[in-house]
Amino acid sequence: MKRRTALILWLVAIAAAVRLVFLYGTNPWTSPDSIQYMAVARQIANHDFSDYTGARSPGFPFLLLVCGQSPRVIRFVQCGLGILTCLVLFKLGFRLTADDGMAFWVGLSHAVALNQILLEGYLMPEAISTLLVVLSVYMVVRLMDAANGGVFMYVCLGVAAAYAGLIRPNLAVLPLVYLPFLVIGWNRPTWFPPKRILGTAVFLLVWIAPMVGWSIFNKWTVGHFGLTTMVGYSLIQHTGGFIEKAPDEYSTVKRIFLPTREKEIQRTGHHSRTIFGLEKTLMRETKLSTVDLDRLLTRMSLTLIAEYPLLYLSSVFDAWVNFWRVSKFGIQAWSSETAGRQFMLFVFWVEVVCLVVINGLFLLLPTIFLIRLRRGDECSSPSQLLIITTVLSASILQAATVYGDSPRYALPFQPLICAAVFACLYRLGHWWRTRNP
Repeated sequence: MKRRTALILWLVAIAAAVRLVFLYGTNPWTSPDSIQYMAVARQIANHDFSDYTGARSPGFPFLLLVCGQSPRVIRFVQCGLGILTCLVLFKLGFRLTADDGMAFWVGLSHAVALNQILLEGYLMPEAISTLLVVLSVYMVVRLMDAANGGVFMYVCLGVAAAYAGLIRPNLAVLPLVYLPFLVIGWNRPTWFPPKRILGTAVFLLVWIAPMVGWSIFNKWTVGHFGLTTMVGYSLIQHTGGFIEKAPDEYSTVKRIFLPTREKEIQRTGHHSRTIFGLEKTLMRETKLSTVDLDRLLTRMSLTLIAEYPLLYLSSVFDAWVNFWRVSKFGIQAWSSETAGRQFMLFVFWVEVVCLVVINGLFLLLPTIFLIRLRRGDECSSPSQLLIITTVLSASILQAATVYGDSPRYALPFQPLICAAVFACLYRLGHWWRTRNP
């Protein structure tokens, strides 16, 4: 126990020190997304939704309000959330390996992950999203191991899952992945024990209520039932690549979209961001509101997907591959402000290479899981299967619904990827040592 406490203290100290080194002396950074989140926070604070469009869900704006909408306070809190994520990972790592030292390395993988740390310096929801994803998976692992998990733990899991969904709508479906792991008594002699089913029902109620509540609020304010009015804007990031094949009823959208798409491809190499420079033009030409334009883009995209599924799937596969590329989102703003940046950039790129290797190893885990299944070790445990299923499901859903900045969308799952790979390597090493003493 003393060793575990010492390792936790070292983990906290390292996580805090690295954040101090890389963020001290820089100002909080913003992006276009940050401005939209701050606008929603002001609308909630002022109870004035006359300019509200339903594009951004309220999870991160609530955090901004708790922090007094102060960029420096928000950055400080997000660094604290990053350190808390390290502690949850330590607990998760111990659950996976029953080894304090390995749990420390699992936590350390997030403590020194510069791409995560740099985004903690942004007014962006990645830090809180990462904590909620890791925390919810950890709670599911605990409930899977518990003989009779208390109702309070199910309530906490529901709150974490709901809040994650209110931050990023794509995370709202993760509980569907958790559901079979919660209902089935994986580590109990009896499947579907009554107390577990009751707890799962409580979890579902706590999770669904805020989702439905915010959807009703959107229906009341902007006339759209759902967490966001960005579905069409997301899907056209795929279908924009073959929008010229859309029916003639969408001729106005095509006429405006196509010339800009070619310029966007020349500028960035891809068409996915084309729509975000055209909203006002499209609204003016079509005489539609933001919500109605989203409906039009959704209807057009679904028509194109139904008629040209192979073109859509090709774009989805491309987005899925991008999901596994390591995010470098914060490097530009940070490197331009920081002294000694050449050395720090070198460290950053070393970490990028390491994370690329870890991502590659993670994609091998389903195969390893099946190979090790008969041996019944931790490489094929229900906990390992939970992490594999969660990450792969998230990567597929993300790729299917939006192209966007896929590596950044993968950041909340990066700690789980590292934890699963480290645990598997540890178990394989342990098996090899016992096999060859």
